[in-house]
Amino acid sequence: MATTTEIREALATTLDGIAGAHVYAYESDHPVSPALMVSTYSADYDLVMGSGTTYDFKVFVVIGGAVDRSYQERLDAFLSPTGSASVKATVDADPTLGAVVDFAAVRQVDSSLVAMEFAGVPYACATVTVEVISRP
Repeated sequence: MATTTEIREALATTLDGIAGAHVYAYESDHPVSPALMVSTYSADYDLVMGSGTTYDFKVFVVIGGAVDRSYQERLDAFLSPTGSASVKATVDADPTLGAVVDFAAVRQVDSSLVAMEFAGVPYACATVTVEVISRP
């Protein structure tokens, strides 16, 4: 079974295929926008046929602090279910995250922009939830 570190890095590697996005396996103090940052996760142990773990990883879609129409359009492209910038389409194209996990899928997006600060710089972030199943 993959460790959370291996899953986090595999998810980031998969998302790195999205052109124009700066991808981080961990929250960065100085993200370059637009950015995709693998962030927090929750885990349910032993739910997959009595063994294995189901994770819900949050991926922050980070855009600049001064949000205008072009940023909104870019955000829409990341959150869309289809397209070359789609987080969902990218994960769907490799649901084993490079053979690191048994299955991964985007289950939810939240386009509500949340103000966040990284190293004192304001950013606007939306959230994508990626479900990951990892068995021994």
